[in-house]
Amino acid sequence: MSASNTQTEKKDNYNVFVIDGTSTYVDYLKNIGIPEAGCNFVGSASTFEEGMTAVDSFGKWSVDAVIVGGNLSVGAKDAVEGGRITQKIRKDAPGVSVIGMGKEPVPGADCNPTKSNIGQITQLLVALRERKNNA
Repeated sequence: MSASNTQTEKKDNYNVFVIDGTSTYVDYLKNIGIPEAGCNFVGSASTFEEGMTAVDSFGKWSVDAVIVGGNLSVGAKDAVEGGRITQKIRKDAPGVSVIGMGKEPVPGADCNPTKSNIGQITQLLVALRERKNNA
């Protein structure tokens, strides 16, 4: 699957992009977690390479937050790939919040709920959206 962008109805204009190789997590976030937070799902990438490339379009897509998996390639470990994507986000899209989502913490992420506690991501997105809307 290639990186995709899906513009949806704007809800308080808080846009979320997901980078993760596990389709069940992406589907949950797209269809349940992100909408329940009152946010917009604007796209996803399922590989390390797609994630790195997608960061270049975050400005065009008005991404406010990105959910990044730690290990996107077969055999990857220690959340190094998620950490490298986060470094690129910090450099090329510095205003974007990063939520790490993996078995191990994603280096450089603003917060790191585990995949086993995926429901916490909805709560984090609500807080981030409200902080932006009250700024």
